[in-house]
Amino acid sequence: MRGKTLIPILILVGAISYFASGEERNLALCLLIDNSGSMDWAGHDPKGLRWEAAKLVIDKTRKGDYICLVDFSDRPFILQPLIRVDGSSAQKRRIKERSGVILSNRKLTDIDSALKVALDQLKAAPSKITKAVILLTDGEVDVVEGTPQEKKVAAEMSKSVILSKTAYRFLIQKIPIYIVALTDEPDMDFLGKLADYTKPPEQEQENHFFYSPTSADLVVIFSDIFNQLRGLSVHTERYRVNGSETKRIRLADPFADEVEFQFIHDQNPDLEVKLISPDGKQIKPYASEKSYKLFAVQKPVPGTWTALIRTPRTTNIRQSVAVKEDIKLEMPFAPKFRVGTPLKIIVNVKYLGELIDSPRFTISDGSVLQINEVWCRVIHPDGRISPEFKLQNRFGDYVGSYNDSDIPGRYLVQVEMRGELNDQEVVIRSEKHVIGFADKSLPRVALKRMASRCKTGVPLQIEATVLENASAIHKESLPVAVKKPDGSSQTVYLQRISRDRYRGEFTPTDSGTYILTLSQDSGIALADPATLQIEAIGGSGIVGKMPFIILAGFALIGGGIALYLRKPKLEM
Repeated sequence: MRGKTLIPILILVGAISYFASGEERNLALCLLIDNSGSMDWAGHDPKGLRWEAAKLVIDKTRKGDYICLVDFSDRPFILQPLIRVDGSSAQKRRIKERSGVILSNRKLTDIDSALKVALDQLKAAPSKITKAVILLTDGEVDVVEGTPQEKKVAAEMSKSVILSKTAYRFLIQKIPIYIVALTDEPDMDFLGKLADYTKPPEQEQENHFFYSPTSADLVVIFSDIFNQLRGLSVHTERYRVNGSETKRIRLADPFADEVEFQFIHDQNPDLEVKLISPDGKQIKPYASEKSYKLFAVQKPVPGTWTALIRTPRTTNIRQSVAVKEDIKLEMPFAPKFRVGTPLKIIVNVKYLGELIDSPRFTISDGSVLQINEVWCRVIHPDGRISPEFKLQNRFGDYVGSYNDSDIPGRYLVQVEMRGELNDQEVVIRSEKHVIGFADKSLPRVALKRMASRCKTGVPLQIEATVLENASAIHKESLPVAVKKPDGSSQTVYLQRISRDRYRGEFTPTDSGTYILTLSQDSGIALADPATLQIEAIGGSGIVGKMPFIILAGFALIGGGIALYLRKPKLEM
């Protein structure tokens, strides 16, 4: 559907008709950021990417939007009360400076109190504005100090209150809660229900629950949620850059009122992106931080746009192109499915909300749109891309199924309509994230490290524990893929040491973030993704001590030479 350097994006469309009327409704958002100690101590977000994600949402707001920011653990603290955005960079800078300020005691996780504060804050926004909450948390509800049994009882009572009372208050006020679970073992029974219970009926087919086993995708997920709320049509591509690279993006869209180019990347303050229009003009970003660069263009010039990217080190980039458009590819299928069962895909082509049920359609200005075919492909949570397959036309419903899902996580369904507009080639693209849930009969495995600190040059013991259904694994070793800070990877094998435990080791060679994941293997199917994020620092192993050893060696040699020269010579 796209090449590595030339990306034809002729008409991009999305699943929400937010802009269908041509009028933009403003947003009122409350960001609830879990700041309990485990966010850092357990290695979930040691680099503080949750605050980078919050900054991106702040940057993407527009004049007339409302934003508030709440930090919570044992109780909520309002970092930024609900404020009307005036569109100035100075105001956004002041709001962003307040993000990352830690006021909570970082011990417990009281989600109910945080939700009530969000509801109170959003009351101050105008009644006709679109309101929403984005809740980021890395664990289950934890509301009291005490014994494990006391904590469990109190947590269950709190969750019951949230689902039976608090969620209902959000539902009747039509304020959806978008859940971002930063954990490889999300409490699906609670967090999934909270996202579903607060979802308005007209948003039934949208995804309001997101989870990521590591913090690497937090900025991407927050961007996806905001684009979904705004109604922007998004098409994405992932790639890696080291040095300089040119990306070409072809736009030939007669309907586009605005296009936004988004480059979300690993934290890298030295990465530069220059966007050049087809007529040679350089576009300046309207927002730039360590993890993203954002460009917006009104009435974009048709043709080939160029992104010049330069970085002194290997950097992973998620490039998105979003368009405000009257023509939509809507995907009214369920936002979640069970892994191993067919993923049913349905696509509708709509113009200003009207279903196009015929391959040939005349739009309001007399132009004729000819729909030839609709194609689809699926990107797995680990980045694997399926072959393209054609959807069948069933009286305006373009339908098909995907049968090769194999691991839980976020799947990206990308669809593409190919046709002509007044005999000129047209390509309309859209995408939708869906969550693949695990088959509970499959084994569930957790990865952990055996040492509290990780140093370069020092072997680190890794252990895999089979938490459920250990009898389903017959392998004597488990392959673990290790993604290094520079983007390269290696495979480490953990050997079976008991019925439900495997152990092995690897030695980090460079400082930075390592992400360990159980490799895909034809003989292993898992109920949940097994992922471990590790921060390696300059260590005291052979590699870390090498400069000292070399200097010490030179010192000994130099000292020996000096002693030799000073030694009295014997008379012959």
